[in-house]
Amino acid sequence: MLIAIDENDNRVRAIPGRAGRCPVCDTEVIPKCGAIKPWHWAHRTLDTCDTWSEGETDWHLGWKQFVADINPNCVERTITEGGKRHRADIDVPRFGVIEIQHSSISAAEIIERENFYGRMIWIFDARDAWRKDRLELCTPIRSGGYRGFTFRWKRGRKTLKYVRRPLWLDLGTTMLRVDDIDETCSGCGHIVEKDDMKRMIARKIREGCYA
Repeated sequence: MLIAIDENDNRVRAIPGRAGRCPVCDTEVIPKCGAIKPWHWAHRTLDTCDTWSEGETDWHLGWKQFVADINPNCVERTITEGGKRHRADIDVPRFGVIEIQHSSISAAEIIERENFYGRMIWIFDARDAWRKDRLELCTPIRSGGYRGFTFRWKRGRKTLKYVRRPLWLDLGTTMLRVDDIDETCSGCGHIVEKDDMKRMIARKIREGCYA
């Protein structure tokens, strides 16, 4: 996680020697300030924290760092609804939550998160499948002026067919906006440059950012 709470209840970034606690479970978190990964906080254990929390990869932290550089208040916002508290990866006013997902996720959790957050989009890490040609574009199709294609994802994430919110696959330098996907992980979508996707997110943040 990039943001913790200090002794004065301020949202703070990790720096060497700084004390912090998790805004969800209120337990101590440790600043991790190495030379490779973005500086971040780590729980001693996730056992008592948000049940949706997972270990974060460089990819995960990279997306958060991109947003935090624009407005850190849009990263890791704690949302309370119906007596439940969860920490959204990214929450952009007047746009919604952006969930950054690297690991596998069950159909039940997909449905639970979508019901909880309401207005949201998903970004899944598909770079490894793309590099190893397990995810491939097939037939070009017309798609409202976008570069549309059918696609096939061998040994893909079959639970993605349960996603009902906008779904994006991060392929590395490009993004695949999934328009339809079935239980075999075949479907159709269109390609967008990742830089264009980031510019869109940055614009939404600046249009309605938290103070």
